[in-house]
Amino acid sequence: MLKTGIRKYDIFKLYYFHNATLVGKYKLPQLKATQAIPENVISFNERNSIKKPEKHWVDFFIDDVLFENFWNHPEVSFSNLRRFKGIITTDYSMKPEMLPGQLIWNCTRNRVMAYYLQKQKFNAIPVATWCFESDFEWCFDGLPEHSTIAISTNGCKSEPYSLKIFMLGVEELYKQKSPTHLIVCGRPIPELESYPNVIYYPSYKGTWCMMGSRGSMLESGGFSTPARWQTVGYEGGIKVLAPKDPKASLSLPERSNTPGTAYVLYNKNGVFKQFIIFGQDRTPLYQIDYGVHRGKISLHVHFFSKGKNRKTPRKLKSHHYLYRKHKDLFKGVNV
Repeated sequence: MLKTGIRKYDIFKLYYFHNATLVGKYKLPQLKATQAIPENVISFNERNSIKKPEKHWVDFFIDDVLFENFWNHPEVSFSNLRRFKGIITTDYSMKPEMLPGQLIWNCTRNRVMAYYLQKQKFNAIPVATWCFESDFEWCFDGLPEHSTIAISTNGCKSEPYSLKIFMLGVEELYKQKSPTHLIVCGRPIPELESYPNVIYYPSYKGTWCMMGSRGSMLESGGFSTPARWQTVGYEGGIKVLAPKDPKASLSLPERSNTPGTAYVLYNKNGVFKQFIIFGQDRTPLYQIDYGVHRGKISLHVHFFSKGKNRKTPRKLKSHHYLYRKHKDLFKGVNV
């Protein structure tokens, strides 16, 4: 129980985790599971410039200095944040140069703030963070099992050891918590392809531009052609597109102004038509089509290198890893 009901004197922020169930080695608050899938994610420091916040989520995968004050006075931002569809909770950093106590403290702050946001009825997705293999003993404590969980790939490819620790952490996260969806902020990591229900979105450091269609790259990072597509829904966290002109041919754009994104297209009868995923250079990595190939209707994949089709399309069978990875998108498809 709190010894005082006057919050402004609670410099230890005990009311953040008041009545929480505390678990694990360092008694971290146990969080509730969520099956939420974020969309149109913007960073905490961008929130005041968004015109339609009800269509966006907010994350904290930014430099700590930009939201350090949130720990001391989160209520100041609550009325602003309640305008948004949801929150991916705080990500106070865990870095190798920190002291062990600092790593534990920042992990504790992430869990405590996530608990407080859930307690305040925010639609909140918890964040998993780690630094060393030794952290696995406690750094996932309090995270819910069988829940959507968010992580970030920022910095994990800066050196081989960073990527190794990142992948070991993901493996341990799945062992301990079995997330239903893994929301990944940042650059796609090919090694994550073996895990189910991985959903990417670009980090704040990525360039956010209006999506175009076929055209040349501009110095600004955009394309010279206007947007010809509209978002008509989401399937597994992936944007479902349709041409703005109902008479236009059904084919997804060959470039995207959002790094690391993906789009899916369906025929008017709801049957899967096309799926495409882009790299950080906004050029396609691969494209899956359902249509005529070598005289027969089949599901097949095109692989790309530097934006160019690498080789003859490959027919997708049910045992192929890309079929297993994206099978929930293939509505009405027979293989």
